[in-house]
Amino acid sequence: MEYLKKIIQQAVTTGTTTGCTNCAVIIPDTGVTYNIKFCLTSDSHDLGFFNTYDYSGITGTTISTVPYIVTGTTTSMLNQIKKYAVTPYVINQYFLSNNYLIDGLDLARSGLVGQTNVTGFTNYNVYYYVGGITYLQLSGTTGTTVFQLIGQAFSSANFVNRPILKDENKENMTGKPIIGSDVFIVRQEFSVFERNYNLEFIRNLAQLETYAGGAYFNIVNNA
Repeated sequence: MEYLKKIIQQAVTTGTTTGCTNCAVIIPDTGVTYNIKFCLTSDSHDLGFFNTYDYSGITGTTISTVPYIVTGTTTSMLNQIKKYAVTPYVINQYFLSNNYLIDGLDLARSGLVGQTNVTGFTNYNVYYYVGGITYLQLSGTTGTTVFQLIGQAFSSANFVNRPILKDENKENMTGKPIIGSDVFIVRQEFSVFERNYNLEFIRNLAQLETYAGGAYFNIVNNA
C-alpha cells in the first residue's frame, strides 16, 4: 500500500470586522468544489493458477442457497419442439407437455385445450417449455418471446464451495508459443483414387474389385 499526499490551496473569502482599521477576516469559501487528480501507474503480475483445497471435511463458507427467477426476451424457440408431421393442425405439429421439465407445448396455459382445428397461433399467447425454460410467445409467431427460469444460485454443478489456495509451483507459467516454420507438405500430382475412376487402367481382378471404391462391379466366384 502506498501513501499519497498532495498540497492544495484553499479557496477563501474576506469579511470586514467592527472596530478594526486596515484589517480583514479570512473566511474559507465553503461553496467551492475541489477536484484532485492523481497519476497512477500499475504493474501486471501473473498470479498463475488457483486450486481448491479438495480434501474431505474441508468446506468453504456456509452459503444460503436462495432460488431466484430469471426473465428476459429472446427469439422464438418453437422450432425446437416441432414434429416432422404433415398436418395443418398445431396440436399435431408440436410435442405436448404440461411440465416445464419436459419439452413441449402447454395446451392448457395457451388456451388450446379442445381446439383441435386450430391451424396457427395468431390469436393465442403460446406457452411452451424447452430445456427446463418456460417460454411465452405473445400473439403467436409474430409477437415477442419472453422466457422465465429458476436460477440455480450456488447449487449449480459448476460451483465449488471450498477454500482456494495458491500453488507457488504454478506461478509465471506463461511464455510465447513456439512456431515451427520449416513445415513442408508434399502433395501428390495425381489423386489417389484416379485409377479407381478410369476403367482403362484396370489390369487385374483385384483392381476390378476395388474399382470406384468397390461399389461398381459385383464379382461372383463361379468356380
